[in-house]
Amino acid sequence: MKRRKFLAASLAAATFTVASTSGRSQVKSASKQARSKYRSRKLLNKSSMGNLSQEVLDTLKATTTALIGYESIEISRYESFFKWHAENCPGYKELYEKFTASVKRKVDKQGGRSFVEMDRGERLKIIDQHKFLSVAQLPGKLGVLTATLFRRNEMLYESYLFKEILALFARTHALTIVGYDQWIGVPRGLETYKNEMPI
Repeated sequence: MKRRKFLAASLAAATFTVASTSGRSQVKSASKQARSKYRSRKLLNKSSMGNLSQEVLDTLKATTTALIGYESIEISRYESFFKWHAENCPGYKELYEKFTASVKRKVDKQGGRSFVEMDRGERLKIIDQHKFLSVAQLPGKLGVLTATLFRRNEMLYESYLFKEILALFARTHALTIVGYDQWIGVPRGLETYKNEMPI
């Protein structure tokens, strides 16, 4: 009997040790699986489409400049991006409005300036509270289940807001920042031909 208890205790200790050493990689794997499941199921609600209020647009634009880190970008391009999705893609309008309401609640708790008036560092702290994290920090299927149950909105914000902002930046302004003349898809051959060749 004592031998069985010893073996059981040894097994439990070994399991705990393995879980402790590999927990971080397993959590990352669980988080990846959770994101993948949400994208494949397209869990944006099929809610009505329509125009965004100025408050929502201002919050989204302030989020954009905070995430990108460049105040001098052509923000009207991102504003058009948000408007088009809200007016043409089910679920986006509701998601944008839900994000704005959540940001406002967190800012109001702090008091002081509005989200738009905050500096970049302050805005990033608010944004970080809306990013996806595995709540229970559990590996495997249990971690996936916990994440999908308790961080649904954060997963949607990450997939359909933050990552889309960065993807738009990567194929537009990021190119000009690193030295390209134009964005991908913008015709420039004729203009180059018409300009005089440098001597």
